[in-house]
Amino acid sequence: KTIKTITATAIEETGYTTTFTGWTSTKGTINEETEVTANFERTANPLVFENQTKTVSYSTEAQTVEVTGATNGTGTYTYAITSGAPTGATINSTNRTISFPATTAAGTYNVVVTATDNGSGKTDTGTMKIVINTKAITVTAENKSKTYGTDNPSLTYTKSGEISGQTAKFTGSLTTSATKTSNAGTYDITQNTLALTDNGTFKATNYKISYTKGTLTITRAKTATTGSCANPTYTGNTVTLASGGSNVDYADNSVTDVGTTSYTVKVTP
Repeated sequence: KTIKTITATAIEETGYTTTFTGWTSTKGTINEETEVTANFERTANPLVFENQTKTVSYSTEAQTVEVTGATNGTGTYTYAITSGAPTGATINSTNRTISFPATTAAGTYNVVVTATDNGSGKTDTGTMKIVINTKAITVTAENKSKTYGTDNPSLTYTKSGEISGQTAKFTGSLTTSATKTSNAGTYDITQNTLALTDNGTFKATNYKISYTKGTLTITRAKTATTGSCANPTYTGNTVTLASGGSNVDYADNSVTDVGTTSYTVKVTP
């Protein structure tokens, strides 16, 4: 009789694992052919849908984030939101995207998504962490100046960055360490208690302040001085030409001869 070697090879299919489990044979007589059947077991692969994080910024326009697709399956999948999504959010299986409405509040949303393998029916669930960052409101303190000994001026600022149709509103105020009697020089104008507050469609929690400090410059005060100058008649004696306060110093302040004389005045602040 003739013995032949038979090789059985499984046909691989995406999304499945095929395992050889043995032979099944029908034995006949020596003059008869023997029928042999190769047995294989096909098992659907477990679907893999990993957790992921997507980040966008607060906006008055609808936004879309891409879903990183499932793997290890047949290649065609359906996605469904299970929980945790912002109100009005939808998922598109064809484009693998999650869309959410305009003005969705800033914050972190843990969106649970279930992926289903359309070929094998296997499923897996993952969490899409969608972070909607607050939008920056730029606040710039305006530079100020004053003279020593006077009250501080009002501390003001400019702001920008709100989304169209919304107007930022603030509470609190700026501050500086300078006082009425602070020495001449420069002093920072700091944010202090200035903060955002709700104003109609403007919601403070959707924004954050990006602050740029200003400078308060204190200049020296001017000193008032008084003095007098004599026009004496020649007598042959020395004559003092001028007199002033304690902070006024006169050089070459006396003459004896007839004529016009100049002298130097030094004022100390």
